[in-house]
Amino acid sequence: MDVYKLKFTILQLEIFKLFCVKSGQQISQRQISKYLGVSPTAIAKSLPLLEKEGIITITKGVTNVNFVALNTTSKKVCTWKQSENIHHLHNSGIIEYLEQEYPEATISIQGSYALGTDIAGSEIEIVITRSKNQEARSKKHTDVTQYEKKLEKTIKIIYEQKVSGTTTRLIVGGTI
Repeated sequence: MDVYKLKFTILQLEIFKLFCVKSGQQISQRQISKYLGVSPTAIAKSLPLLEKEGIITITKGVTNVNFVALNTTSKKVCTWKQSENIHHLHNSGIIEYLEQEYPEATISIQGSYALGTDIAGSEIEIVITRSKNQEARSKKHTDVTQYEKKLEKTIKIIYEQKVSGTTTRLIVGGTI
């Protein structure tokens, strides 16, 4: 019984991860090989299964250059991308950083990044929810610049404070 047998190679998974970050962009096979540090031949051999499974789309350019993009119309791809986005957040260290900065707050992700429908250039919306009794830290300078570089996205912090059943929001856009 092959329940735990992987369907994709490590290289195919790396290609998927690359497109999770570069979602919405068409990238040539040669550019993919440069990003991942492997030969163009290895990339060319890895793409057919990803295309067959509906993970990517391949468009032939005018000069016989193949351009590859993530198939963002696939519900399966968006679900996988959603998981990869959360994994990417944890690997960047931003979740741990925010948990240290706001130890008693609830931290959640909203918007297209949380749904796995984000594209390159979209932002990550992080919601920090505190109760009335917690320290008011919304005016504190929370520097997320290093995480924006790692994640290749702008981070928008949204501060919420729960007060007897109602929620007050303070939205701070971009780098804080």
